[in-house]
Amino acid sequence: YLLKNTKNPTIVDADAISCAEKDWLNANIIVTPHMEEYKKLFKDGKIKESASQTQSIIVLKGSEDKISDGNSIRYNTKL
Repeated sequence: YLLKNTKNPTIVDADAISCAEKDWLNANIIVTPHMEEYKKLFKDGKIKESASQTQSIIVLKGSEDKISDGNSIRYNTKL
């Protein structure tokens, strides 16, 4: 309920991701899953489309982080 109705910028990470539902996400949400959490929440591997559909920002954590706002994808390579 809190996520779905928030008007404040909110970061969803760790155990909160496992409690979240895709339809709760909105433009005020930044969600930071690793790949397994991402698959459970979004059911596909298309980060840009998932961010666009939910109007949220997704930071997909991994050896190379992928960040999308639904318009583009940025990459953050760890050194």
